Amino acid sequence: MSRKPTSETTTPAAQLETARAEHEAAEKELAALDVHAGTLDAAATRRRELSERVEIARERLEVAQARFDEYEYGRIETEIGQLQADARQIENELQIAREKAEADLRQHLNPDWLDGRGRFSSERPALGGLLGFCNSVAEVEGRRDAVRARIGYLERKIADRRQERDRQAAAERVDRRRRLIGGDAVAVDLTPWRFVAVAGFGADVADSLERKFVPMAVVDPRGREIHCLLPSDSGPHGWADGNHLESVEQMDPAELCPAMAGVWSRATPSKKRAASR
Repeated sequence: MSRKPTSETTTPAAQLETARAEHEAAEKELAALDVHAGTLDAAATRRRELSERVEIARERLEVAQARFDEYEYGRIETEIGQLQADARQIENELQIAREKAEADLRQHLNPDWLDGRGRFSSERPALGGLLGFCNSVAEVEGRRDAVRARIGYLERKIADRRQERDRQAAAERVDRRRRLIGGDAVAVDLTPWRFVAVAGFGADVADSLERKFVPMAVVDPRGREIHCLLPSDSGPHGWADGNHLESVEQMDPAELCPAMAGVWSRATPSKKRAASR
């Protein structure tokens, strides 16, 4: 049975470009929406439809980017493995070249001077320095250094790309929460939490959550209870000063105050959409 050749459009790079173009087109269509055209209900419905389309396109772009990154990592790691094998072979060649060069030097030069012995014992042995000037040794060392440099470059490239991807992912998570707070329907995995601030520190806790774009609401302006939606892969620590919190606990979504219940409802369509795939 013959295998069907892989189309260029199915490569990770092509998939990434397709997903990026789809996402950009969806965002442009959303930005071009005229909220003043037609009725308010029609405009709101159209905005929700376009927001969901943007979110789906964003998810596809994330998947395509992850696949492309893993493909690139695999390709680079394969090259590193090949270079490391080359480096081991070059080390063997270098050892042979050094031995031959040393034998040749000992035939023509004073061995005491080469080894720093006898009347040359107060001087540094000359053999090591002379070997580096031998063309046969220098040529192999040059190839070895080039391979080592290439390996170092590729290892840094992977490390830098992973760090950049981590930074982009963190920024994307913040942007998702910001858009959710702004009224969009967003695919974001959040967990409801109840924070109770120490007396006199409710505003500080609320400010800390707002600065980090955490969906939150003070249940009663005169009280200390705050309902918030934290990323599900994190706990309450780090989002507010622990010394300003009297207690923290996870909540049932049904117990959320009206403001947070509305935000939670805008996040749930994405979860349902992901579960239906």
